Amino acid sequence: MGTALARFQGLSLSQFERRQDQHTFLVLLYMASIEQIHACIDRVRDPGVASDIEVVWKSHEDWPAPLSTDQRTPLRSTSPLHISVLDSSFNPPTLAHLALALSPRPLPFHQVASGAQQDASYEVHLLLLSVTNVEKSLKPGDPSFPERVKMMIELAHEMELHTNHPSSGNVAVAVIDEATFVGKSAKLLRYLKVHHTPQLGQRSPLLTFLIGTDTITRFFSPRYYTSAEAMNTSIRRFFLTPATAKDGEEGDGSQIACARRSSNLSDEEEEELLQSPEVRPYVEAGGVRMMDIPSDQAAMSSTLVREGIRNPQDKATSWEKMCARPVAEYIKVHHLYCK
Repeated sequence: MGTALARFQGLSLSQFERRQDQHTFLVLLYMASIEQIHACIDRVRDPGVASDIEVVWKSHEDWPAPLSTDQRTPLRSTSPLHISVLDSSFNPPTLAHLALALSPRPLPFHQVASGAQQDASYEVHLLLLSVTNVEKSLKPGDPSFPERVKMMIELAHEMELHTNHPSSGNVAVAVIDEATFVGKSAKLLRYLKVHHTPQLGQRSPLLTFLIGTDTITRFFSPRYYTSAEAMNTSIRRFFLTPATAKDGEEGDGSQIACARRSSNLSDEEEEELLQSPEVRPYVEAGGVRMMDIPSDQAAMSSTLVREGIRNPQDKATSWEKMCARPVAEYIKVHHLYCK
């Protein structure tokens, strides 16, 4: 049985036995059925159930507590707990998603300009799927949300294999019913404080949402809010830290790390956006940070993967090279995107 499960997870038997010894519950979470994932989605959608977020899978029992180098003992500290949140439609997950998820914390603009060294890695990772999206809805032939969650778990396992990233094994997969980043930030912080106080200890979670340049333009666009005034109020609360708050003000203190994508903003358009009156204050305060991922991954997209599957005669689009191997295998085994 152990050999079969090890093969299912893409591990050697010894790797599987070590992981099983450390985190017996992990296999049960990994083997969650489509029906069980559906139940998690139903709970976040049900207004009668007080569930802001449902964690479907996590890499260790004490998540989100950072682990020491022996992967057994949670680290103790009083500094902010840096959590990266990769919120995407994962339709499907690509190597660009993986590069984003494993990216280090980018420096704020003023430190980049001074030539400072790169910030450290995030201590905690979260792959997040929203079952409500302001831009994207399920289309004929698209995988269901539970199928995407299954692929996200495969991506999380890939993260665990990157041992050169000390925190890559501290990852969870979750679902949420919230369309906006502002709303996701508030719900995530509430969830962490309500359900994970023992794991947080004396540390305050600091969320950084990992996005692309196509998404940052929507974040600062009034058309995704009820009004320009509502946008300014919501965004201010998203970025507001105790150090910048005025009397009686409360904020999330969240951040955005934006990866440049080869098919999106030009250098001139990026500069215009970052220097605009709505964005510049948050760039200067370190709330908005820019970063690069490897050019090969930056050129990849879920759209190109879907097109490659549906047009297999087009050899210029080798879709399998744009996905982690377990994700590509899942797509082929379940005949996704073939309709």
